[in-house]
Amino acid sequence: MPKRSPEPEFSRIVCVDALPEGEATLELEASAAECAALACRFALEAVASVRAQARLVSRRGGREVMAEIAFVADVVQLCVITLDPVAAQVEDRVALRFVATEAADGVLARDKELVVAFDDDDVEPLVGGVIDLGEVVAEHLALALDPYPRKPGAHFERAGEDDRAGAESPFAVLGRLRQA
Repeated sequence: MPKRSPEPEFSRIVCVDALPEGEATLELEASAAECAALACRFALEAVASVRAQARLVSRRGGREVMAEIAFVADVVQLCVITLDPVAAQVEDRVALRFVATEAADGVLARDKELVVAFDDDDVEPLVGGVIDLGEVVAEHLALALDPYPRKPGAHFERAGEDDRAGAESPFAVLGRLRQA
């Protein structure tokens, strides 16, 4: 039996068929429990809040949806040098195009009318006529996090760096031993 993927921590399902003609704007906000689950998922000290605004435009009778999403998250990461907590506000914008796929024997096949270039990174499959905007925000939050957060004023010093300032090079010492 195939392994079932875990439920997303921050899920906001949008049914494409329910979108109004033209454009729709949605506001998303994570609950305290969802923030705690996201902190656990991304190995953060804390996620205080996640808020997003999504602008959706349905095209081709709901077979293609353009999504522009802006989000802000207040997070606490650990400093890579001191391991002290570092609070940060993460902001990002993302534009994606969701394109309908058809399920055939469990394999997704691209719409034959649509040509998608392999280098088009912003195209996502629209499976079953639904988009999980919360998961989109969570994934892009993970990408926007600082991979090396530093506490202000923290800097890396090698052990004994000051002690070796006037010391002779180890290679010079080895060179003298070799000549002896």
